[in-house]
Amino acid sequence: MNELPKLIQFMRLPLTLFAVLVTCITALAQKTPAKEPFIIQGQLSNLTEKELMFFFRDPEKGYKDHTIETVKADSNGHFYLKTYAITRPTMATLRKGELSVNIYAAPGYDLTLTGDVKDMREFMLHKKISGIGAASNQYLLAQDVAMYAYQDAVPWYEMKEKQLLKFVKKDQRLRDSLYIHVFGKDNANDKWLKDFAKLTRLDNQFLQAYYLLNLVTYDSTFSYNQSVSFLAANTDKKLWAGLYNEENLLSENYISWFMGTYPEYLRRQAIRKNPAYANEREDIPLVKEMAVYYKGSIREIKMFTKMKNLITYCRSFEELEEYKSKMPKYIDLLKSRADQSELTKLLIEKESELMKARVGKPAPLFAATDSAGVLYKLSDYKGKVVYLDLWASWCGPCRAEAPHFKELTKKYKDNDDIVFISVAVMDKPDKWRGALIKDNPSGLQLYDTDGTVQTAYFASSIPKFILINKKGEIVSFDAPPPSSGTALQGILDKELQD
Repeated sequence: MNELPKLIQFMRLPLTLFAVLVTCITALAQKTPAKEPFIIQGQLSNLTEKELMFFFRDPEKGYKDHTIETVKADSNGHFYLKTYAITRPTMATLRKGELSVNIYAAPGYDLTLTGDVKDMREFMLHKKISGIGAASNQYLLAQDVAMYAYQDAVPWYEMKEKQLLKFVKKDQRLRDSLYIHVFGKDNANDKWLKDFAKLTRLDNQFLQAYYLLNLVTYDSTFSYNQSVSFLAANTDKKLWAGLYNEENLLSENYISWFMGTYPEYLRRQAIRKNPAYANEREDIPLVKEMAVYYKGSIREIKMFTKMKNLITYCRSFEELEEYKSKMPKYIDLLKSRADQSELTKLLIEKESELMKARVGKPAPLFAATDSAGVLYKLSDYKGKVVYLDLWASWCGPCRAEAPHFKELTKKYKDNDDIVFISVAVMDKPDKWRGALIKDNPSGLQLYDTDGTVQTAYFASSIPKFILINKKGEIVSFDAPPPSSGTALQGILDKELQD
């Protein structure tokens, strides 16, 4: 049927009636529900920070990067954030320094968080969340209380097989009980309750599996077959069958922990079948495992974030050269041209950065003070071999090197041609001094007050060890750690002979 006569008839309506119709259509359009904001506010007593970070994974970024909102706090610890960036139910984190609070955030939630942060353990045990969306968040509150109130004497990651299985069963019973208590009933005041119930179920499922995956990955007593049998016997078969389901992206434990460790598990399994595989550097094979085994969105997410982190935290020019030769073929496998461009550009930028500090060039000079305020200069040690250690009190692997460092300095205590200098970077003065008292480390201990040392030596990741020869030139920006024993001593002896 020809609709043209009807259209002409409509256009011939009196102008007043036409105006009324336009007004009605406009009014209906204006009544379309606006996107709801997410609000979090409250008061954190004894908060010394003026700004907090509020961050979460953004589906519009493909879950690859976090969106970070800055939250201002006044002198009394009052803070307020209103954002439209939360477009779906998600796990978010409010953080600054030692403070780290997980929050269930969703459009329309208006939450109030209160507590006293003077003592972090007491804060985690007694903090309160109220307002719209508080019902879902009671699970996270109860989870924090359980974590801090019932800590095991031995951390789960140090437990052996039987002890860990016992821990996992206990942990699962506790989480199941909390889940039923919070999500086992409807709540008309929380329209996202069922969504967070699903998110929590996935989070718990992958957390339990992560505990066990971590064990067989890093426990060298497990063989290939023992690892396979252990996981098959103690994890849900449905988890493995649906490992690449898109709904898993709701779970932060899936993205960060489980799928972050899984490629290392695959690599260790390959080594268990063929020990020669261990000769390859760890990082590129991890990307390879993701490219071969991962599917769907998680493949894109983890390959991109892994390669981005490798480049961003590259420790030396030599390491970057390996990335430049081996990484492009994996970059090309990404579906997103934008992601490909970002990684390629990052490689170029990192090369320019590291070129400034290539091996053989003079070591960047610096001055730093010890715990008594005495100033020391690197230039004072020209003519000596310098083994430089960059570390921080909060860095577990850094402090684990302290006993080996003592053995190293003891070995060379009678040799005046070598000096051992440790510089704390990205650290707080009181935390640094506390670590010095507790660990009683050897060598000259200095503090990087203004970040000069960290910047000059590209210490984007620590521990970092640098070797400087008698001419004051860089021998290595990625020297072996003290725990490497003879590997490091051989290099030091060679430099001492020159």
